[in-house]
Amino acid sequence: MNTTIYLIRHSENEKNLNYFMTDHSLQLRNEKNILSLNGEKKAERLSLNDEMKNIDVVISSKYVRAISTAKYIALNNGVNTNVIDDFDERKFGVDCYNNLLENFEEIQKGHPNFKMENGKNQNDVASRMYINYKFFVLIYWRRNFYDWYFSRDYKKN
Repeated sequence: MNTTIYLIRHSENEKNLNYFMTDHSLQLRNEKNILSLNGEKKAERLSLNDEMKNIDVVISSKYVRAISTAKYIALNNGVNTNVIDDFDERKFGVDCYNNLLENFEEIQKGHPNFKMENGKNQNDVASRMYINYKFFVLIYWRRNFYDWYFSRDYKKN
């Protein structure tokens, strides 16, 4: 029994949406950001690739742009999109991008444990993703193994 796993980043998101949600925190705006029209088209084209046929399970973070990307793959394969909070992106711990350090991008490149006071660092996120990925694969594999094992015809000796 072979299992292939595809990790897909969300498609192109709408850049100007944040202007319409100025009363929301950076985290909430990030979670609600939608795909651009071009991003919707790209996500739909991606779902038509041969590799995206016969998909058994589709998982997404709760971010709207991730769900919007995954929906085409799920729809074309007749499956639901499983939304799992533990696959969410990194939380910076600030209310707006202006509160990030000016050289935040450069600092984090060389220091994966660097984080803002109430945020998460890159290693925190990578560890959380890896643990949840392993957990999901184990559960999914076990379910498929049991389905296969108990569906076999047994011959009595």
